[in-house]
Amino acid sequence: MAFKNYMEDAAVEELTTLLEQSDDICKCEMCREDMVAYALNRLPAKYVATELGNVYTNLNQLKAQSRADIIVQLMEAAKVVKEKPRH
Repeated sequence: MAFKNYMEDAAVEELTTLLEQSDDICKCEMCREDMVAYALNRLPAKYVATELGNVYTNLNQLKAQSRADIIVQLMEAAKVVKEKPRH
């Protein structure tokens, strides 16, 4: 049985949008990975094991508060990574 943390996909998707809207955030692969890892460590995991679970989680993810939580964590991650980039 395979498990997937749906928050990974949601965080990557939101980061892509955030980076498209900003000129002062580094977009290199290492910084992107660091920002997603930082945010995921501060967000609740949402694991799915079935396609039905994935559909349910997708619907739940559309809730404004979940999306806002992801964006807040990604913005904090961008600030931290900008101050101390590893690249």
